[in-house]
Amino acid sequence: MTIPVLKKGLGLQQIRKVRICQTGNWKKKHLRSFQSAYAHAPFLQDHIHLIEQIFTLHYDFLLELSMEIINYIFSFLRIETQIVLMSELGVSGKGMPLIIDICKSLGASQFLVQSSALTYYNSIQFESAGLELVSFKKPEYIYPQMWGEYITNLSILDMMFTCGAKSRDIILA
Repeated sequence: MTIPVLKKGLGLQQIRKVRICQTGNWKKKHLRSFQSAYAHAPFLQDHIHLIEQIFTLHYDFLLELSMEIINYIFSFLRIETQIVLMSELGVSGKGMPLIIDICKSLGASQFLVQSSALTYYNSIQFESAGLELVSFKKPEYIYPQMWGEYITNLSILDMMFTCGAKSRDIILA
């Protein structure tokens, strides 16, 4: 599912400025799709209020909606990581220099990157900035899904609807 956003004539937008398109009946369609797809999910009722909130409340900006969902997931999974928006850091730029500036402004000594993307990063740039480039293999979370062929890392919401509180244990295993 995608949330329609306003983009015509706006060019490349900063994420915090992306506005949600309020026209049409996409909210009702998305809510019905969720309710239909997960009607028999064992833990849907534990989370239905989030889904209803997403598709009934008025969010002007995509960032507002995204943060609502992320904060809910963090709370449910008891993740205590602080979220910092780039707009709060006072950094700007593009590419590797921007990533390095973000790391420096946060006081990082390492930058984690998936092994599959490591070739896109210039380790010399990071090393000269005093940062260690550390690669990791993306974990695959195996859990029971409702139907069809198993889809690796489908969605944290899918896992929460089907596994409930055990979702945290699956992630930490």
